[in-house]
Amino acid sequence: METIDLIVISKSDGGDFTEFMTGLVRFGEIDAISVADMVRKVINKAMEKSTQIRRLDIFAHGTNTYISLGKDTIHSYTPNKHSAPLVQLKGVFSENGFVVLKVCEIGQAEELIVAIARAVGVPVFANKGGVSPNLNVGWGTWIVAKPDGTIKYMTFFNANERL
Repeated sequence: METIDLIVISKSDGGDFTEFMTGLVRFGEIDAISVADMVRKVINKAMEKSTQIRRLDIFAHGTNTYISLGKDTIHSYTPNKHSAPLVQLKGVFSENGFVVLKVCEIGQAEELIVAIARAVGVPVFANKGGVSPNLNVGWGTWIVAKPDGTIKYMTFFNANERL
């Protein structure tokens, strides 16, 4: 089965310059104003294309304790709060599908990354350092959390590396 790669960009109410620039240099991205909005649009895009998702890149603001996705804040101390909508993504990923969180420092919140991987049912990559959405790079160690709860540390991002 053919697969697709999708990009989600967090959209807040405030006309954020980084969000604007991130969307300006990408085409065909999905703008999301909340976790539920992202999930709905990702599922709809996969259904529209009659395919599964190989890679889902999520560009959002954050720190070492939270992800800000539109109006929602997913905190490391409440990792399961947004699991209900995220669980709906199980089954839309291909056998070797994965998620890449392009969120500054969120790789430090390992429990949160594991909770997201468990919810969506595929590995989740995140960087422990800063991330530049426009340069599409992250500075620092990358982690990959698998749905079974294991974590692997990587010095550079290689989503195609055998996990």
